[in-house]
Amino acid sequence: MALSYTHTNYQDVHTLTNTGVVNLTYHLSTVTCDTITEIKTGVILPTKSVVLTFVKDGTYSVYLESSTETGAPIIIKSFNNLLNSFIAMIEGLVCGCHKCDDCEECNQCEDYLGAFMKAQAFYMINSPLYNAYYQSILGLNTCLITDEVVCSLLHEKVYGNVVTKDVMIYLLSCYYLAFYYKDHFLANDAAEQDYITTKYKFTKIVACMKKHGIDTTEPLRT
Repeated sequence: MALSYTHTNYQDVHTLTNTGVVNLTYHLSTVTCDTITEIKTGVILPTKSVVLTFVKDGTYSVYLESSTETGAPIIIKSFNNLLNSFIAMIEGLVCGCHKCDDCEECNQCEDYLGAFMKAQAFYMINSPLYNAYYQSILGLNTCLITDEVVCSLLHEKVYGNVVTKDVMIYLLSCYYLAFYYKDHFLANDAAEQDYITTKYKFTKIVACMKKHGIDTTEPLRT
């Protein structure tokens, strides 16, 4: 007889619930390329729940067992800190710096590189979750990105340096929109959709993207 339990992820809170009639023991471990290290264990009584907490970003494994059975491990990729950091950076890059809004440019090269690293890392870690959305959004903005790349190359020929600011903003926006639309689609209900919209600062950031000419249309729901 299979173990009776549920695992839910609601508004970034992972919960295990014992839906059976016997005690269940859960084992939570960190997972790296080299090791699996158990960091917590506990007992869940029938009809009771436990919230899983993750001290730092990473991949985790959790499995439950009774006195007679052991369940299959559940793999959880928890990189919420990475995502929140990326959202904060994209807000600054797309909407402008608060400390010097009157400046011609107040972001450093490292800001764009840092944001791109975080976007690419989050995308890769969670692959293939966001692949379809990213490719579709990239397709919507191909002409915009292509025109900017050509303009940048002409600038290089004339002035000897490549202008990458706008291209980076366009590419980073494609990542952001893919993350947001997929997470919004996966939400369990309207309340969680609102939570995701607030978390992503979507209303503000998407308005800034439109000023850059970026197509922010949701391309699909898969």
